[in-house]
Amino acid sequence: NYVDPILMWDENVYLGNARSHIAQSNFTEDFRFPLVEYVIAFFWLFTGESIFAAKLIMIFFTLATIYVFYLIAKENFEHKHAILITALFSISPLIIEWGSKVYTEIPALFFLVLSFYCILKQKNHFIIIAGIFSSLSFLAKFPNALFGIAVAAFFIFFKEYRKLIYFVIGSIIALLPWLIYNFITYKNPVWDLMSQM
Repeated sequence: NYVDPILMWDENVYLGNARSHIAQSNFTEDFRFPLVEYVIAFFWLFTGESIFAAKLIMIFFTLATIYVFYLIAKENFEHKHAILITALFSISPLIIEWGSKVYTEIPALFFLVLSFYCILKQKNHFIIIAGIFSSLSFLAKFPNALFGIAVAAFFIFFKEYRKLIYFVIGSIIALLPWLIYNFITYKNPVWDLMSQM
């Protein structure tokens, strides 16, 4: 957990939590947002436990977020404006500061932007996928539930009930493993959410 002295506290915690899923860990904080530690643990099964690999995963999330942001900008602006907007986004303090740190901000932003991109497609199967990505964003950072609530309110306001149902189905698909795990482990399906509150 303390191999690299330049790691910030939360980075050590997420790395310790990731280790706890594949080996013995000296320190864990189970109440943390669950998605990042599971992603890191999954990749460590193939790469071996490595801080470098964990940071590389975060860099991948950062680059993927910038790319999806570009796709959204491209659909709403001319190509040169989309490039400019994306360039400005990519040098924003959030991206520069947190782009390689083992924190939840960038993965949560990635899934949120990807969900928004799928919603813009306006097709039913994309709405289901948007629900999945919205829930993954929530699992990366619980306050991102506000995005899913806003999308649901939007569909209700414009009487898009079919899309609302598809969005909810997608959300449930992504949330079900988390709810079941918490129920089996802690006897409360939203244990870590309640602990965070």
